[in-house]
Amino acid sequence: MEYKILTWKSANKLKDKKSVALVTQIDFNLAKIFLLKDWSFLVMPLNPFGNGLHTHKEGVLQQWIKERFFPVGDEVNKLYFENRDMVENLINHKEGLKQVLCNHFFDEGKRSPGELSAEDIDGIYDILKKRNLYQQFKLNFLVLAGDYIISQQREKIPQWGLLSLKQYLNPVISLVLITDEAKREYFDLELRLSGKRAYSGIARYIKDIEDGPISRLNYDLAEIRTIE
Repeated sequence: MEYKILTWKSANKLKDKKSVALVTQIDFNLAKIFLLKDWSFLVMPLNPFGNGLHTHKEGVLQQWIKERFFPVGDEVNKLYFENRDMVENLINHKEGLKQVLCNHFFDEGKRSPGELSAEDIDGIYDILKKRNLYQQFKLNFLVLAGDYIISQQREKIPQWGLLSLKQYLNPVISLVLITDEAKREYFDLELRLSGKRAYSGIARYIKDIEDGPISRLNYDLAEIRTIE
């Protein structure tokens, strides 16, 4: 086996027993790489309770870093990693994602995403949940809802963005609506749609943006960047 996934307890025991030196800290997730006495490598996340990785193959380690993905299986939010190409190139994929969703609910070509009202979008959400299809079309619906909100709030929401929380080997990355990039202010639509709170409806989310306050990053363990 090229690597082994370690619990935080096992990783700490291995580090305390065999660590020779701290090799580096990875920039995109703030994880640390330790060289062990047998010339193997231990990767430990910033979060003290996250899973770590142990490998004897430096090439495998470098490949993880190059791909910015570690096979630990504990991502809190998998939407980004399962759809990374489409999310990173959202401007080229979003119209197709929205149309696929429209075609599923209406006769193909009969309705376009730009014709839908807030009430139409709310209705699509209700049907997705009732038919247990929400996870299948989660990205499609997120983009449909987000683009509609942007169209109604162009002065406050200039673009889509990605919020990255750097605590685990794979950062928790979510789609957000950036309201002020310089101030690192955003509206976390993905959290609103996927969190424990019930779906509030498009009109309510627009009102929340109008009323504020908008979320703001104020610590160094997270970053926000535009994707358009």
